[in-house]
Amino acid sequence: MIRPGAALLLSLTLGAPALADDGPASQPAKDKKPTPSQKKDGAKKDGAKKEGAKKDGAKKAPDLVQPTKALAPLLKRFDKEAEPGRELKRAFLSVLHYLFTRDVARVLPYFHPELVMHTGAGELEPVPPKRLKAMFEAQSDAPPVAGGKPLGELIVLESLAAIPRSRLAKAKAAEGKAGPPIALLPEGYRLDPLRLLPFLEEGDWVVAVRFKEGIEGLPPEAFYVLRRHKGRFKVALGE
Repeated sequence: MIRPGAALLLSLTLGAPALADDGPASQPAKDKKPTPSQKKDGAKKDGAKKEGAKKDGAKKAPDLVQPTKALAPLLKRFDKEAEPGRELKRAFLSVLHYLFTRDVARVLPYFHPELVMHTGAGELEPVPPKRLKAMFEAQSDAPPVAGGKPLGELIVLESLAAIPRSRLAKAKAAEGKAGPPIALLPEGYRLDPLRLLPFLEEGDWVVAVRFKEGIEGLPPEAFYVLRRHKGRFKVALGE
């Protein structure tokens, strides 16, 4: 098995927004040499354009679904994080929240149309969108997980981590070599993320969180594998 317990395994995808074209810089008149004052003004304009490009590159990726009032405060805590970390964590927590509250309409947009599920022993089974929807609808009348408590009360927030496949590959390559191992997850996890590596594609991310102890119906932890699809994170692998 990939992981201990009954933690949920999923996978999502996102692309960063394209940067706007700055266009050509202003040029002085051809028949006159720029004065020192013009040179200074030109330098200021160039600096402003570079700063504008930085701001464009830091644009926040929008959510696939408008967060509910119950979820929005938790997601807002990550708004100051750089992309793609911000988007990865918001998507991860959104899926958990909508799964736990049995919100079929809001959770379905987060799933990849070519979703596969791990069935054990390294076997992956395709789950077409219609089948996935039927699976969720069959559970829609069940009581919310953990009695409907807010997700923020169920997770250990400081344990939330996002790891790129490239880092996992680097850690795998470093096994058996001199030096300390590459840190992947905070202390307290049972999950060994390196065991996911055979299932990951280039550009994938593993996002994980631990649940608070003593909550009935919840495993010790959950993780998703996140993958890019048409510029957005979507669940592409589940268990």
